[in-house]
Order: sequence, then C-alpha cells, then structure tokens
Amino acid sequence: MEALKEVEETIVHDVSSSLVTSNVVGSVTIPSSPPLSISVPYLAVLAVLVTVLFFTDAAIKARTPTVIVTKEFKAFQTSYIRVYLCALGAEWLQDSHLFALLLRHGHSLRSVASLFAASFAVSYAWGLLGAALPGSSLGALFGGRRASCLACFASYALAAVTVFHDDFSTLLLGRFFYGTATALLHTVFDAWMNSEHAAQAFPDEWLGQTYSEVARLTVSVSVGSGLLAEACAALSGLAAPFVASLCLSAAGAALVKRTWPMQTGDGVGQCFRACVTGGGLLNALGSGLVGGVQNLAELARGDDHRATLLLVAVQASFETAMYIVLFQWTPMVNASTADLVGVGVPPPYGIIFALLMASLMVGSHLFQLGVGSSPFGGAALSPEKFCLFACALACGCCLLAALVWGTAHWVGLGALVAFEACVGVYYPAIGYLRGKHVPFESRGVAGHCAKTLLALLVLSLLLSFADLAAFVFLACAALLAGAVAALQ
Repeated sequence: MEALKEVEETIVHDVSSSLVTSNVVGSVTIPSSPPLSISVPYLAVLAVLVTVLFFTDAAIKARTPTVIVTKEFKAFQTSYIRVYLCALGAEWLQDSHLFALLLRHGHSLRSVASLFAASFAVSYAWGLLGAALPGSSLGALFGGRRASCLACFASYALAAVTVFHDDFSTLLLGRFFYGTATALLHTVFDAWMNSEHAAQAFPDEWLGQTYSEVARLTVSVSVGSGLLAEACAALSGLAAPFVASLCLSAAGAALVKRTWPMQTGDGVGQCFRACVTGGGLLNALGSGLVGGVQNLAELARGDDHRATLLLVAVQASFETAMYIVLFQWTPMVNASTADLVGVGVPPPYGIIFALLMASLMVGSHLFQLGVGSSPFGGAALSPEKFCLFACALACGCCLLAALVWGTAHWVGLGALVAFEACVGVYYPAIGYLRGKHVPFESRGVAGHCAKTLLALLVLSLLLSFADLAAFVFLACAALLAGAVAALQ
C-alpha cells in the first residue's frame, strides 16, 4: 500500500507541477488548453457519440405518440425550459475546469478532495432539511418556489466568483454556495413547474411532454457546455468558464424575473426560524446521518424488507462510484496525458467533459429504446436486466481504471466514457425497480437510508483516500460487485 501511495504521489506531483499558480514556469508558458491538433481526436470521438445521440433520439421520437397541446401550454413550457436549461448550463460550465483551476491555485489533492466533499455534504444536508419542510421542498425555506430558483442562480454566481481567490476558506465558502445551488436545482425547479402546471389547469398527461422536451434539449446543453467551457479556457484561461457560468446565471435569473409569475411559499418565516434555531445545516447533517443509520438498522432487522434493503445497497454502491468518478476523472486524464503529449500540455477538459456527458445521454437513450424489446431474438430486456448489466459493466470500468491509472490514456478515457454510459442506463432502471419493489409507505425511509449510506461512503473515500486513486477505484469496483450480487 505504501509503495502504491508513493507511485501515485509522484504522478500527482508531476501533474500538479504543470498546473502551478502562474501560467509561466521559467521561460516556458503553460497553456490553459491544448493546441487544436491535440483536441482533434477527442472531437472525433465526440462527433461519433453525437451522431449516435441524433439517431437514437429520432428513434425515440418515432416511438412516442404525438400529443396535441395548446399555444398557452407551449408558451408555459418554453418559459420553464429556458430557465431550467440556464441553470443546468451554469452548473456544467463550472464542472469541467474546476479541478485543474484548484491545482493551479497550488492546492494539494487532499485539499481539493476536501472542497469536493464539502459541496457534497452541503447538498446532502439541504436535502435532509428540505424533506422536513412543508411539502418536502426547500422552496418553503427560501421564500417560495420562484424565489428559490432565483436563489439557485445567485448561489451558482457566488460559487463562480469565489474561484478567483486562492485562499482555502474563500474556496470553501464557494463550495457551500455550489452545494446549495445543486440542492435547489434538483428540487425547486421541478416543484415550480408542477405547481404552475396545476395552477393553469393543464391536463396531467401533458407533464410528460415537458419532461420529454427537457430530456431531449439537455443533450445539447450538456455537450454545448463542455465545448463552450473549452473555448473560454482557450481564449482567456482556466477561470473563463466560471465567468460564462456567472453570465448564464444572470441570464437565467432575468428570465425568471421577467417571465415567471410569483408563487408564495407557505410558512416561510416559521421554517426559516426553525432552520436557524435548530442549528441549521450542521444540525440537519448530523441528525440526518444518525437517523439514516437507525433506519438502516431497522430495515436490516426486518425479514419483510429484504428487497428494499438490497435496493438501498445497490443505489448507495453505484452512486458512490459515480461521485468518485466525478472527482477522479480530471487527475486520471491529467496523469496519463503527460505521457501522451508531454508534460505541461493539459488535456482538453471541456471536450472530455462533453464526451462524458454525451456518453451518459447515450446510455439513457439505449435504455429507452431497449427496455421491453428483444434485439437479438431472445428474451425481452427488462429494467432488472439493464440495471444488472449497468452495475456489472461499471464494475469492469472501475477495475480497468485502477489498472491503467496514470498510463494508457485512451484506455483509461474509454473506461470513463463507458462508465458514464452505465450511469445513463442506471438512473431510469433504478427508478423503475424502486417503484416495483419498494412499498409506497417505505419509499421515504428507503430514500433516506440510501442517501445516508451514500454520504458515509463518499465522504469516507474522499477524505481518507483521495491520493490513492487506484485503491479508490478498486473500492468502487468492490462496491459494484456487491451491487451485482444483490441484483441476482
């Protein structure tokens, strides 16, 4: 173990030395992005994935029944989707170059891991706090759903501003804002849309139209965010994508103010006082972890909860690996790029991010096309089989990543791309399995248990083994192997 650690620390030091706080080392200028000639192979792979997305999206649309809607509904749908895509873009523009920028600030790998862990913990704590509020929504805390969406954009903007400072405490504050924005993004926008949909008396079956349109346009935004981030970094440095995120946050907030009607939250003052007097996020984090462990123990003791407990284990295991890959992909491609193109030439972070996002969308499309069908003339493919396949393939990807970490650049990148395709398959599959096997009255407890186990695993791996990348990938492979066993 010590020998492995020494090897990895040497690789990380070599990579970090090419991303020092200044753009100049001696008489050699270190670029913020690689020359176009180095980016061409990545763009070629991205073009293949985008082509696959184009044809799979066309096949999905051909299989989807056409629903006739009114002009008023289309206007409402457009106003929501524009704002939501701005929020997604504001987040993704900050994701591709954050790790490299922090290394250039001179922070160690452990410090960067602490910052990632902080944003994860804040998002988890906000989720616990929101579950205890009226309507199980953070909207009640921030002054209503519309005001919460504005708070989301403000949080992304503040998180972007903090990266221009080198000190750790300011960056930690930025991670607080980023974790807050992430928690709001995945709750209040959907809550506003559903509430306004009902307030305008649109038919319930039209909700599917909105979700389908969001899913289709998310593909373009995810890939476009990566490419825009790469272009910004090439023109103005590693911090430029955060400026773009700041501008997009401002545009999204302006659209909310101009096009969304006001919605008032229930019990706002009471909820805010309860949050403050109850100890705020730290209290929510502590009590949530304790309560989650207690719920896990209760599930383990009950013989009639076996299916629920197994799904909790599967969800926590897969999503732990997902968050670890989200943290490790930048140092992994950094370490192997040095052997490929030479020390001092960074990989095209934005294009690689676009590759990973496109692969995730390909996985989601393949699930939609494949579930219930029989492509090879055998038994029909069920969500259970898809989930089992995703966990097994993801396990193999983590093993491969552990074996080639720091070497074999394209093999390692292929493992990352395949893993993200598994993530795209996993999410719709696990959602189906929860609906089928977890009783309705137990879903809240099961979700709390899964998130608690996920938080314990992610925080433990990030804070204790961040500088042992190969070991962390092996740990993820072991967790995924356990998920495969639980699904059989």
